[in-house]
Amino acid sequence: MNKKLYLVLFAGLVVLPSITYSQFVLSSEQRHGKFGFHAGVNVPVGDFSRTDGSNAGGAQTGYTLGLEYLLPITPDNQQFSWMSTVSLMVNTVNLPNGFSNIELSGDETPWFHVAPMVGLRYSPVEMKSIGGHIFLQAGAMYGNSPQIEGANYLDGTRFTRAYQRSGTAWTYALAGGLGINLTGKLDLEFTGLLSGVFHYKIETLGRYFLENSQIPLNYVFPLKQTVSLLQFRIGYFFGS
Repeated sequence: MNKKLYLVLFAGLVVLPSITYSQFVLSSEQRHGKFGFHAGVNVPVGDFSRTDGSNAGGAQTGYTLGLEYLLPITPDNQQFSWMSTVSLMVNTVNLPNGFSNIELSGDETPWFHVAPMVGLRYSPVEMKSIGGHIFLQAGAMYGNSPQIEGANYLDGTRFTRAYQRSGTAWTYALAGGLGINLTGKLDLEFTGLLSGVFHYKIETLGRYFLENSQIPLNYVFPLKQTVSLLQFRIGYFFGS
């Protein structure tokens, strides 16, 4: 079973319990679950944003897209809700030195992350057309590291041409944030997300050119990376 299939199955395990509870435990009069989506900006912080050093991720500001499902824990208490989300996060890359001691200056693909998560949302403030909420979530996170391709000219007779393939890995993730809700449908949220350590295996392929000779490059090295993001999101929910 490949990793993409694991991701789909885990996302289903996150969302299905809330839907099942809504459809088969609550009566038709008690069902108040709401589907929605969100979009926003990812701002990397910490090691994930650094462009040099052993733990540098080189991530630049990117975007996030996702789906959400909210379900009140009890029909009579609308303040506490189960919050299930599946989010895609994309961040472009600036890594002049690649992921190892071989210097590459060229094109990179972005960081890709997908995080299926579940948690609790508390809405202590509810007025006619505006409300406030806070939330905490935990879940898994799938990562796809950038592919980096380019060349480094050391002097007039020596240069390296190589690329580092994308790696994939899993870890856990935690998220929390606060926001306001307008008209019961529109959310404006500020979110912080922190992952565990991704353990990637990065393959480097290429050639080292020295005058009239060529030395092939083909090796795999481990890469440890954490992800820290600040997100500014806008969400919209369907239904009442």
